[in-house]
Amino acid sequence: NNNNPTFGLSIYSASIRGSLSGQIAVTRVTATDPDQGLSGTTGIHFSILSGRSSAKFTVDAATGWVFAIAPLDYRLESGHLVPLRIQATDSGSPARSTVVFLLVTILDAYDDAPVFGSRFYTAQIAETAAAGTPIVQVNAIDIHSGYWGTITYGIVSPALCIGVDALTGMISVTCPLYTQLQHKIVTLYVTATDNGGRDVAMVNITITDGFTHVPFFQPDQYSP
Repeated sequence: NNNNPTFGLSIYSASIRGSLSGQIAVTRVTATDPDQGLSGTTGIHFSILSGRSSAKFTVDAATGWVFAIAPLDYRLESGHLVPLRIQATDSGSPARSTVVFLLVTILDAYDDAPVFGSRFYTAQIAETAAAGTPIVQVNAIDIHSGYWGTITYGIVSPALCIGVDALTGMISVTCPLYTQLQHKIVTLYVTATDNGGRDVAMVNITITDGFTHVPFFQPDQYSP
């Protein structure tokens, strides 16, 4: 047994979506050994050396297939990366071995809905407010990034003359309020939605008197 096993690559890399459950195939490592018999390629077996989060992975000793066997949290893994040390050992006497790194990138996975900063908002606006006048801004946060963390705002059963900016959450007047609204308090249900879930907040808007009418005498003529 004169030679150590040689991996097919000097370093391996793979990625896996966080929070997946069950046994998930990550990648396969391979190795060869020019020695004969069990001292060579046919006698190679693989193992994972201990390290950070290594217990969440396993490797098929015969085939080199690496599997994730426990959920991995994108938020908790340092740098969103798990460095695994994979060892290939031949069956010679004495046995020889080689170690290679497998760098597993943990991708963000949707497992949290966006959350509003408040479940209940209040505001007031004059009935004479012009279109485009801001009323109140709602805000939701999402701990995820990129595709999974993009929040869109909307209104369930929108009220006349009141709308919300889908990107900023700013609720504004969209047309003259006094021409449409029949009530002095408007209740809206605003949603924050990302690619997989949503949250809802309630917004109460009080419409205040805008002095839209000029006072007038009745009757319009008086005599001594």
